[in-house]
Amino acid sequence: MKHRVNRASTDRLKRVQQLSCFETQLVTKLDDLITSESTLGEPSLHIGNPIASLVKCDNQIFLALGQVIQICFAGQSDLIELAVEHLNDTTASLSFQIYCLLQETMDDDPEGKHNWCWFQTMEATCCDVPASIVQPLNPTISTTIPGAPKFLFNSTFLVMLAATLRQELTKEAFCKIPDVSCSPFFPYRYLGKACFICEDFNSGHSPGDGDTSDAACTSCGNSAHIDRTSAKQVLEHMGAHILHDPSISQVQEVCGLCLRPAPICQIFVKKGRGNSQGYKVDADRSTCTNLLRFKYASAAQHQNNSPCTNVPLPCPICPPKSPAVWKYCLPVHFEQKHKLTVQNFPIKLDISMEEMDGMAKIWENRHRK
Repeated sequence: MKHRVNRASTDRLKRVQQLSCFETQLVTKLDDLITSESTLGEPSLHIGNPIASLVKCDNQIFLALGQVIQICFAGQSDLIELAVEHLNDTTASLSFQIYCLLQETMDDDPEGKHNWCWFQTMEATCCDVPASIVQPLNPTISTTIPGAPKFLFNSTFLVMLAATLRQELTKEAFCKIPDVSCSPFFPYRYLGKACFICEDFNSGHSPGDGDTSDAACTSCGNSAHIDRTSAKQVLEHMGAHILHDPSISQVQEVCGLCLRPAPICQIFVKKGRGNSQGYKVDADRSTCTNLLRFKYASAAQHQNNSPCTNVPLPCPICPPKSPAVWKYCLPVHFEQKHKLTVQNFPIKLDISMEEMDGMAKIWENRHRK
């Protein structure tokens, strides 16, 4: 089995209660790890926190998971934490040690939700890595064996991480990806074959040299003929994935512009000016790398030439200023985050047969010009 960032995985993700690496209390939100005990008063990455990044090995680019051992920012190299908003700063860099991952067993994860496991064994050290190619993590932890906690990961989630980091990679950061030597445990392997390889780097091209980086869909690549400048086409294509793609997790919220799972990708909405104005996307707060401008009111209405009505909506239960939830993902949101049954949903989301039929046609014709 060879996991590639442009191949849809059939694994299913499911949000479960998670534990912070060095805390004993239960964590219920992914960002609890990077906000816990921050002296900066804002979401921060700490020494010792788990992260994902990209590394070079045998002239290939692979996803690597690791633990932060040094943080540098603005000439300071002895920091114990760094605000998340500064990760994209050109002066921010991290050093980390790569985790040794193995295939998990039923003893580690009796429910079978994960298929990779880290059990406190380390690999190579990577120094002075641009913080812009680092993604903070908060893994699920297995405590089935007292005194030997193990981090658990799911292939689908790791593939999405690789896709996210790869798409956000700039030419400047590409030149600074660290090199590591091949070892018995890295690159990560399944049945002897390397996993989580960013395959469009195989030819040696850097970002921007080929057409794949311009693909509007990280799942279909360039086989889906989408004009990425057309918000209508992007919304329709991604909406068709959410409704009809069997590889999309049925228990995970995904973005309607890029298909990355929450909270890796977050969309915020705000009210327009005046009492009569509706919602619109808050581009300043949203984190989607595929963010496009679109007319919110028009996109929310079913039309004969545009059946998709998948727009980000504010959840009536979540606290104010929380990320919006894409319409097609609201049932998953209510069930997974708020533990509500269909009968108790605060918003009724009956999608008409006309809309479902229209989206099914878009799904069937997604690879046709």
